[in-house]
Amino acid sequence: MKQLKTVELSAFKGSEKLYAVQVTGRNVLLYTEGVKYLAERGDCYWLLDIIVSYQGKLPVENQVWELMHDKNKIFVKCSDEKLNVLISQEIELSGFALDSLKLYLTKGVLMLQGEINYSFL
Repeated sequence: MKQLKTVELSAFKGSEKLYAVQVTGRNVLLYTEGVKYLAERGDCYWLLDIIVSYQGKLPVENQVWELMHDKNKIFVKCSDEKLNVLISQEIELSGFALDSLKLYLTKGVLMLQGEINYSFL
């Protein structure tokens, strides 16, 4: 696994390019350059898979995704803009580089906090 540090992610301010997760040929989720960097450097495309798997099942467009890493487990939860928890999931996994992480999904685009050009919180 490549090394990843929180400070690297804080360097992303906005995004000029969007990437897509596709399922059966259609875009299900767009994400920013910062999220792409996170997925590549942190070896965590699995996190994008989790987020994609819940789209269309959650009743809100604006979502806050939080990840907390504790020893051999990762806890993932999704909240709405008022921080009401919508789902939570526990994953048996070790080796993730960060202890915690927040991602924001708004208007169909997943982004790091520094990439938000407006806040819905």
